[in-house]
Amino acid sequence: MKIIASADLHLSMKENNGSTAIDGFNTRLHDKLNALSQSIQYAIDTKADLYISLGDEFDSLNPPEPLRLKFIEALSPLFEADIPLIIIMGNHVYNATYYNLQSEERLLNLLGTKKMLIVSEPMLFEQYEIPFTFIPWSYINNSRTLLNSNTNRIIFHHMPIVGASLTDYEFLSKDGFTPDDLKKQLAWFGGHYHKHQLKDNYCYVGSLVKQDFGERNQEKGFLDINISEEIEYDFIEIKDRDFLQFDFTEPDDVIDYFSSINDIEGAVIKITMTGSNSWLYKINKQQIIKILQDKGAIRVLPPEMNTEGETRKKAVRVSDRSPFSDNIREYCKQKKKDNFEPIMQSILTEINNSEPQL
Repeated sequence: MKIIASADLHLSMKENNGSTAIDGFNTRLHDKLNALSQSIQYAIDTKADLYISLGDEFDSLNPPEPLRLKFIEALSPLFEADIPLIIIMGNHVYNATYYNLQSEERLLNLLGTKKMLIVSEPMLFEQYEIPFTFIPWSYINNSRTLLNSNTNRIIFHHMPIVGASLTDYEFLSKDGFTPDDLKKQLAWFGGHYHKHQLKDNYCYVGSLVKQDFGERNQEKGFLDINISEEIEYDFIEIKDRDFLQFDFTEPDDVIDYFSSINDIEGAVIKITMTGSNSWLYKINKQQIIKILQDKGAIRVLPPEMNTEGETRKKAVRVSDRSPFSDNIREYCKQKKKDNFEPIMQSILTEINNSEPQL
């Protein structure tokens, strides 16, 4: 059996990382829909038996109708190819009384098709020879009762797992299903954490495309899962736009640097500058944006300009409550030793990964 699985598309009409397209839809929204279409076309070309979306198709409850229509239009080739679609509700699109796409699901049922199933409660799925369990965003104990009485199954879910990586440099998750829960089942395929990862018998697909600059170095794509006597999968990468972040400190020549760089065609760019008020005042932000746009950048976010005093205040505020990874980043920026950050982050990751599982 072949299953194509994607996750965490987070469609929104208000994309902060894109520009306005001719038809009134955000360029970044088009990127996301194109990525979804690529995964759907792959499912059709490879004659998949099932397509599963593992949650957070939209960024919030009650997305506007034009956005819902765009999503359904992107999905329509699946229905035409007679490939069933299962959508597992994620935390951004579901609560106890309402979930996205309720009306669309009812409409399809009225028309006599069973090609789309919305999973809003933990459930066993017995339509194939392979035993599946579907778990949308819900309380852990609600799902654990079902899992404890139904073991040795393949789990598709949108839930946290203890030990999973939240981001590239973040602490491992301390919440969610535990190693004891995992070992009772054959395999776990999940949405929710945006970083693609495989550990023990669980796999997170990761978000289909980059959602913010914290994900700029992550691979993005979907899963091609093949189930027979064994469970195997391939990660099919989606070529997303480059998300490029540039950090400057006084006395860097920002204009000269951007005048000399290339290879930013189609990129989304973020810039931060830290220095004295007099240095920041001399920098022409509009000139920087024009240079980058002339070189082909699809979007340049308004540059962030911080005085050295503001940066120190941020570092103090961050040190109390933020993860160590943020503190490392701020410390390296303060000391102007950005080249030390990667090795310090790798040491932190090694320490986190060596912690015994609870």
